[in-house]
Amino acid sequence: MLVWQNMHTHTHRSNFGGRDSTIANTVAEAESVGLTLIGVCDHIDEPESGREPLILENMKERDELDTPVRVLIGSEVSMNAPDQPAVKPEIMATWDYVVISANHFHLPCVSQPDERTEEGYADHFLTMAEGAVRYGASIIPHPFSYIGVRTMENGREIDWPRLMAAYDMNRVRRLFAEAAAKGTAFEINPGRLGIMPEFFRKIIRMGRDEGMKFSLGSDGHHPGQMHYGGTEKIAAIESQLQNLGVLETDICSSYAPRACTA
Repeated sequence: MLVWQNMHTHTHRSNFGGRDSTIANTVAEAESVGLTLIGVCDHIDEPESGREPLILENMKERDELDTPVRVLIGSEVSMNAPDQPAVKPEIMATWDYVVISANHFHLPCVSQPDERTEEGYADHFLTMAEGAVRYGASIIPHPFSYIGVRTMENGREIDWPRLMAAYDMNRVRRLFAEAAAKGTAFEINPGRLGIMPEFFRKIIRMGRDEGMKFSLGSDGHHPGQMHYGGTEKIAAIESQLQNLGVLETDICSSYAPRACTA
C-alpha cells in the first residue's frame, strides 16, 4: 500500500482553513480510510508573526485524542528568501516535524525571481529549496508543479511545459543528494501529478537513485481533503502512483526537524 499517510494538512488556524478543519475532524477522516500517519502543519509565512503558539495549541488538541493514527504537529513555514525561513531553526526544532515551502511566490513577504518567467521561477525555486534543506526541512511541499502564481510577465498565463523544461536537472539531482543526506523528503501531492506525468516519473527515479524519500500530502484545508477524497479516490491514487513507478520503499516513514547547517 502506498497511500497510508497524509503529511500536509491544515486546520482552521491556517488562512483559508475551513471552520470544521479541526485536529479531531482531520484524525477522524484519516481513521475512516485507514491512514496511519498524518501531519498537521498550519502556516507561518512571516518572521515575527507571533503564530508559533498556535502550533502548541494544535499539539494540545492532538494530545487530548484517543486514536490509533500517529499525528505529527508542526508548521508549513515559508522561505522568505534563500537564507531566511519565517521561523528560527531553534524554534522549528521543538516541533514534531517542519514543512518548509520554497515556492510561496504569491506572498508579498517572499522574494521573487529577477525575471517573472518560467525560467526565472524554476531557478529561484531551486535556490529557495536548497535553503530549505539547509535550514532543516523535514519536507519540501508541492515542488516543481506549483509556484503560487498563475501569471508571468505581462500577465500571460503560465506555460506549464515550459516551466517543467526550465528546471536544471543536474542541479535537481544535486539537490536530491543533499536532501537525502539530511533526511529531507520531497512531497508528492496526488492532485498535482496530472501536470506533466513524464516529468514526475523522471523525478521519482532520480530521487530514488540519490537515496531520497518522498512524502505524500494533500495540502488539505477543508474537510473532505484530509483523506484524499475517500476510499475510491485513494484507490485511483494508488494506481496513479504505481503507474509513475513509485515503490513502497520510496515513501518516507521518519519525520523530524533536521539539523540546521545554514
